[in-house]
Amino acid sequence: MVYSEFADVSEEGIDPNMGYTFNPVPFDSTDMISGRFDVIILVRYANTCASKSVIFDVESISLAQDQPDSVRVEIPLFDNDGIPYGKGNLGVFETSMLLATDMIVPEGYEISLATPLQTGETKGIIDIGIKLVRSGKKEFDLPSFLHLKEILPSI
Repeated sequence: MVYSEFADVSEEGIDPNMGYTFNPVPFDSTDMISGRFDVIILVRYANTCASKSVIFDVESISLAQDQPDSVRVEIPLFDNDGIPYGKGNLGVFETSMLLATDMIVPEGYEISLATPLQTGETKGIIDIGIKLVRSGKKEFDLPSFLHLKEILPSI
């Protein structure tokens, strides 16, 4: 991992009027020149979370763009039997979704996450974050990746 950042979520859930903005820059500045990265969205949540999945409207932009790129993603939190996805301990779990792969991080890169869900629907989400890893490290959850492949079959 070369970068990670998390934002705390209120105990009531994610405020749909509030966005979370991340400026992912690798810890080592030489990585910016030579590195290709996977961008991963992370969600930490309690096993008592109100929703089986969380939806994010994701916007990314850099200094080289006039308009942001936008996509809506749904990250599953529980399977059909109510078993949490991802890694967990003591009732807190972390799951992830691959957002971009084999990417050169452009100057001024910024990612914003917002949800169209009502606050009560996201109660139990503890925090959300972004992680950069060197491409090919596979530091994301397979169920979330398979879900993303259904949405974006070109990956």
